[in-house]
Amino acid sequence: MPNIILTGFSYTGKTEVGKAISSILGWAFLDTDNLVVQRAGKPIREIFAIDGDGQFRALEKIVLKEACARRNVVIATGGGTVIDPDNQLLMAKAGVVICLEALTETIYRRLREDTNRQDSKVDRPLLEGADPLTQIGRLKALRQPFYSLADWTVHTDILSTVEVASEVLRGYTMVTRRREDERSFQEAAYIVNTLTQTYPGYVGWGILDDLGSRMRSAGLSGTAYIIADRPVFSLYGRKVMASLKRAGFEVDHYFIDPGEANKRLGTAQSIYEWLVQR
Repeated sequence: MPNIILTGFSYTGKTEVGKAISSILGWAFLDTDNLVVQRAGKPIREIFAIDGDGQFRALEKIVLKEACARRNVVIATGGGTVIDPDNQLLMAKAGVVICLEALTETIYRRLREDTNRQDSKVDRPLLEGADPLTQIGRLKALRQPFYSLADWTVHTDILSTVEVASEVLRGYTMVTRRREDERSFQEAAYIVNTLTQTYPGYVGWGILDDLGSRMRSAGLSGTAYIIADRPVFSLYGRKVMASLKRAGFEVDHYFIDPGEANKRLGTAQSIYEWLVQR
């Protein structure tokens, strides 16, 4: 199974939710900020102050690569991890990327509440400055296009940790299933995704002879119903029917009148009634 990789701004709940999911799945939990601190041997604030932003991002890239090389892990990333294009590609290949979202006001409130619970010596850079709410909003807006690259997004403002974890797992399941479907349709010209189903579309010259085998490979069986106007059916009908029958399908067909004027609800109703009878 692909890993679960959580992205999002500070105080959207990545660490707590990541721990909850790892407990549910029995997977390891990794926090890239903690891994950077372990590798550097000093707090993040000191890394920025002494070594600079570039050194922090370099260490972040190293620990992220190591984390993504593992399997069956839940990874909570730092708020700025998504900015680097290499990190984006790495996370997309290593797992399902799920962004935890929250309003700027929610982030500010959570930050203040956490500060009040913590020792006053704990650094809170986001609270520095004359207007921290505006500062948070500005930084979050700069990162928003990168957060939107996620496979799934969960808005956490009014949800508990357990509820967010449940939504993350729901999204993870849906994305994983969709990827499995897409891998089975590798030769498709395009793929249509609906809320309940995924199916391939094929475009090309001379592919009607393979129609039956393509439908079989897509997991279809039983009866195939051909709907066409008479001029089109006279050109391609026999070829399509022969391909379907070779693949083991029962075949039936229905004729509609040609022309744009017949693209109407009445025509659709007549097709539905014909199908219902069968």
